[in-house]
Amino acid sequence: MTSDPREKCPETAAESNAPTKPQPVEAVGTRHPIELPLLAFGDIMWTMGKEIGSGSFSSIFEVRGAHPPRVYKVTRQSNLHDGDEIRIAKVAGEIGVGPPCHRAFLVEHNGETYVFVEMDHVGRSLRERLNEITESGVVGAEAPSKEKTRMEMIRQIQADRERDLITVFKILHQLYESDEAFYYELFSKIKMLAERNIAYGDTNVGNILPEPTGLRLIDFGTARIEVNPKKAAATAMQSPCNRVWWRQFNKLPNLSETSQALIKWFSQ
Repeated sequence: MTSDPREKCPETAAESNAPTKPQPVEAVGTRHPIELPLLAFGDIMWTMGKEIGSGSFSSIFEVRGAHPPRVYKVTRQSNLHDGDEIRIAKVAGEIGVGPPCHRAFLVEHNGETYVFVEMDHVGRSLRERLNEITESGVVGAEAPSKEKTRMEMIRQIQADRERDLITVFKILHQLYESDEAFYYELFSKIKMLAERNIAYGDTNVGNILPEPTGLRLIDFGTARIEVNPKKAAATAMQSPCNRVWWRQFNKLPNLSETSQALIKWFSQ
């Protein structure tokens, strides 16, 4: 499939339990703007649960009364620069790469306008699992003291990164029968997006959700819609995060035929 996600994704996303009265719409994004309905905070206030996560630009809130569980990803409108982020998230959810997205809308509150994306809560990221282990005391390092020299601090940071990477692989070994199984699933998801002209490269540990029901990817703020699958795959593989995982994948001995075929697909 090589359809354009901008053609596939409707400009406004809503579902049957959304307000039935006509809603004003507003364009979101300075690039590839997307029109979203504008709701009053009172319309959704009762559905907002506790905050369960946050990033540089967004916060994640539980959706009250949702079964199975759902979350709101909430971003200031001024921080969502590209409307394609919502289009790509919608497509990713439809094909099983990302959490299913149910609707996107705007909310005005205290003089600010926020973008809400309602999606299924599909599990914990590698970063969250890593933090749980770190906080439990299984993994931990003393913070650099003020007396340490700059080079000592740099060495400490490098050691922390290596420690985190080792811990990530320990987590993966608990979830997957082999390293190959993880890499195959990860790059299969990236391939599924590329086949729909979407280049995704933000595979840091905070955006990979390895669950028994299947690996999911989140945060499509840096993903791009390209002209064809070949260009999308090439752009995706320029990502530093993807290259790190890719090198580890290629170094594995005795890869299965299916993994070799996947590597060949990206190498064409």
